[in-house]
Amino acid sequence: MLVSQNVLFTMVAILIFSLGEMAGSPKITEYIGRIAPADKKALYMGYSFIPVFLGNVLAGFISGVVYQQMSDKVTLVQRFAIEKGYQMAEGLSNDAYFEEVARQANTTPQGLTNLLWDTYEPSRLGVVILAIGVGAAFLLFIYDRITSCK
Repeated sequence: MLVSQNVLFTMVAILIFSLGEMAGSPKITEYIGRIAPADKKALYMGYSFIPVFLGNVLAGFISGVVYQQMSDKVTLVQRFAIEKGYQMAEGLSNDAYFEEVARQANTTPQGLTNLLWDTYEPSRLGVVILAIGVGAAFLLFIYDRITSCK
């Protein structure tokens, strides 16, 4: 996502991530179940899902607004059309709107996609995701240092 518009590359990355999630998630639950005292298993399991809950709550802000402003193709083509002063008919579907902008820009739809990619750099969303990952890793490192010192 950071370096390519290639759909195959993105699909392979999602596949690898999904396989890692499927392999790791059950093991974490199993581990929590094994270390918990018999009378506190439910409590331990409940606490183990707090990060999942927080991730789902916080992801709504990032995945929606940030994605739409930085990488959504419809938003980018609308911004481009406004910046160029193109006159667009009301009520066009997203596909028809995109094709009309491409026509007014004297390019093909693929050429417009490339132009949007070069102009607005939607791959910057990957930097946001990377920053979240690095931040989480740093916070886990700090947490480990604090809890292992006792």
